[in-house]
Amino acid sequence: MPTNPKSILALEATEAVIARDGFANFTIDAVATQAGLSKGGVLHHFGSKDALIRALVLRGAEQWKANCAEALELASEGPARFARGILEFYLSDKKSWSNERKSVACAYLAALSLDPELIEPIKAVSCNVHEQFLDNDIPVGLGLVIISALDGLWMSWALGLNEYNEERNRLLLQTLRLMVEDAISDKK
Repeated sequence: MPTNPKSILALEATEAVIARDGFANFTIDAVATQAGLSKGGVLHHFGSKDALIRALVLRGAEQWKANCAEALELASEGPARFARGILEFYLSDKKSWSNERKSVACAYLAALSLDPELIEPIKAVSCNVHEQFLDNDIPVGLGLVIISALDGLWMSWALGLNEYNEERNRLLLQTLRLMVEDAISDKK
């Protein structure tokens, strides 16, 4: 994960360019202009467009991991803390479902089609999230239902099958929250 301020600036610019122009139309020149760097400066930090995309996907995986840690931190103590935290974090936050975030999500999917090995860091975070759901004071089946619902919601949104719908997310959050509360109370 790049820590150099100019590398971070270039990655932020890459996200902005992809959100604005789409993955198919983004160029190193556009990233350089957006970042206020020279094309050579961007290439100095990443070497190629492919390396820039790899860094962007790795950054996305790291951000997902950080979001999960933040969700856990924000959730109140008690049973099913991770599940409750993730549900609140992702289903209550409109920013996570913005068109800009959707463009970046599509870029991740497009990057995976170009370099299937890029799935590995995403898969590692996903496996960790799944393990935490399944080891979370709730029945394994419920954990699978919740994580599958969230994965499916994200994928259908990222692919453009469904637009963000605040009412749908609120209803999904309410329903899954009730399922978790019922499972917790059944264990007592």
